[in-house]
Formats: sequence, structure tokens, C-alpha cells
Amino acid sequence: MRVGVLFTSNQAKGGVYQYSMSVINSLIQNNQISELTVYTNNKNFIYQDIKISYVSNYMILLSLFFGILNFFPKILFKNSDLIIAPSYSPLLFMCSPKFVFTLHDLQELYYPNFLRKEVKFWRNFMYKRLTKLAYRIITESNHVKKDIIKMYKNTEDKVHVIESPPYFKIEEIKKSPFHFSYIFFPAQFWKHKNHIRVIMAFKKIKKFDKEIKLVLTGSKSREFKKIKKKVLNLNLENDVIFRGPIHQTEMSTYFSNAKLIIVPTLYESISIPVFEAFKYQVPVCSSGIYAIKDQVGNAGIFFNPENISSIYTAIKKGLTDKNLRITCIKNGKRRLDFFSQSRFNNLLNKALNEN
Repeated sequence: MRVGVLFTSNQAKGGVYQYSMSVINSLIQNNQISELTVYTNNKNFIYQDIKISYVSNYMILLSLFFGILNFFPKILFKNSDLIIAPSYSPLLFMCSPKFVFTLHDLQELYYPNFLRKEVKFWRNFMYKRLTKLAYRIITESNHVKKDIIKMYKNTEDKVHVIESPPYFKIEEIKKSPFHFSYIFFPAQFWKHKNHIRVIMAFKKIKKFDKEIKLVLTGSKSREFKKIKKKVLNLNLENDVIFRGPIHQTEMSTYFSNAKLIIVPTLYESISIPVFEAFKYQVPVCSSGIYAIKDQVGNAGIFFNPENISSIYTAIKKGLTDKNLRITCIKNGKRRLDFFSQSRFNNLLNKALNEN
């Protein structure tokens, strides 16, 4: 079978980029694929030994135009038998072969105020059409699967839960970039990432650990000003470190030297930092809700992300309970092995071969 991957992401998109790379890496190992082609509008995308076909941004605009008209001419990707899209794209409106796309979440059902009106309109416009046209729909949790079936008619037989294996680059781990101990919080400054509550919980942590710092990453966008203001109001400007965007090649160093990883998201399908915590053998404190609880399993310390005291208690345990830290690291290794490329391919092949 000749398979094409529609890759329209870049590193600035965070988890979607890593997920897309994970899908490509897994498909290379899929024995049912005779030829793999990556279709992309990213001129900087390079992958050795894989055929790459570039798609112009003009074609994206043309596809969107046809999508608005509810007209779907099948003129793209004719050299492939199947297209797999790790994220939604208007290009699928003109897809000639049958296609599979990943719908990562329907966050707007739970936190509608976190998304601008135009973003919610755009997502619903795309999802409504693509769920109807798709041959199969992939999601990474049963929680999101239920949401998709509830929102979009006649999708029950199309939706398959297929968790991606983690994506890691081969990186050199260097000594700590800091001379102090730190909690690492890698996330964009978006509302659902829950920075404000973490910072308020961290203020309490400082009462028993004067030396610990909180290191934040991400571009200075969206909620950054509010978060920075909260840090100043709590007199934490010397204890909360804003590092800005960190290149993927540096992540291994930041993770491996951290005392603790925190993933306090209010809503998530699959969290990449959880996998990275497992990989670099650092305990993880995580939200105990929705799909992320299933991902972490028995390898993390859970808290209620809407409760500051709960976040504080979990962080304190993660910093001070040595036996719990050892257990989390040990179980994290097992969880990482569970989400393998072979498992992804087996589930994908099963979904594609179902009548």
C-alpha cells in the first residue's frame, strides 16, 4: 500500500509537531506500507530516505475555497492509496484517495471561553466537513472519542483510539543549565495550561524550600502578561524563571536535570511532557482528569488542577517523598514501553482493515 502523510506542522505548534513526527517514524516501520511519501508545505522539512512532495500554500487556499462551497474535487495526492493526516487541513477537501485524520480534542466543549469565537467557528467548520469525508478518524483517548461521536453524526464506526508513541530526537544530555534545583513546567502560555494556579501553589512551596525555582518555557503570547503580572504580585520574580522558547534539541537537558516535571493542564488528550518525563526518568506531577489520567497511569502524582492546595500537596510529595519518586520513575519506564511503534501500527492496521 502506498501511503502519504500530510505534514502541515512545525515546531512552533508544539505537541502537534511532535505527534506528526511520531506518526511518520512509526509508519516507516509499518510492514503493510510499500511506499511512504510526505506531502508538506514546510520547505524546511527534511527527512532522510523518505520521499517528500511539496504542496504550495496556494493549494491550501484553493482547498479552503472549495470547502466553503461544500465542493470536494479529488485532484490531490493521486500517487498514494491512502493519506494519513496527523492534524486537520483544508488540503483534505481535495484529497483523491481515502484519508485518515487525527482529531486531537474538542476542548471547546469544556472550556469555550478559552478559545476565540473565530477559532471555535474554524474548528467546527473543519471538523464537521472532515468527519463526514474521512475514511477513518484517529483520536488518542476514549474520552475524546465519545465527544466526537456525540458532536458529529455517523462517526461511531469511523473513530478509533490509537495512542501515538512518543517522539524523541537523539540528543546529548548536558549538565544543568542552572546552578539551582528546579521544577520544570514546559508549556505554551495558553489558558488551559493552568499557569496561574501553579504559580500560586509554588508560592506555598517556597515556604518550606527556599532554594527551589520554577522554570517556564514558551513564547510570550496570549496569557503571558497575566502570568508575568501574577509572578510580580507574589514577589516571585527571582524564583520563577521565564526561558522563552526552547529548541527541541535542548529539551533533554532541561528535563533530565529537573527535580520534578509538572503537567497541570485543565484539558489534554495526550501530553508530550509526560512522555518526556518518563524518558528522562524524572517524577511527574499531573492533572488527574480526562484522558491525561489514563496516559500517566500509575507513573505519576495526581492532583485536581482547579485546586491550588491539591497542586501544592502533589508538588510537595514529588519533591520530598523519595520512595514515591523512585516508584514514579520505575513505572514511567514501563508506560513508555507500552506506547510503542509496533502497538501504534497494529492498532492502525486493524482500523484500516475493518469493513
